[in-house]
Amino acid sequence: MPEPAVICLHSNAMTLAEKVASLCQGKVHGLKGRVNGAQMDFEQTADHLRHCFRNKHPLIGICSSGIL
Repeated sequence: MPEPAVICLHSNAMTLAEKVASLCQGKVHGLKGRVNGAQMDFEQTADHLRHCFRNKHPLIGICSSGIL
């Protein structure tokens, strides 16, 4: 199974995203232009979430629940 994708949409949430990723052996996916230091960057949130879902990555969102 692919590793979990910990979706981080704002730099203020990066510390929590990194902690969650380490606990679940996942990778932090950060929104380009808002999040620095993520293991994977993306530009279009909805497209990236679809891509991760299609490729069977478990998704963990560090954001408002309404976004997901």
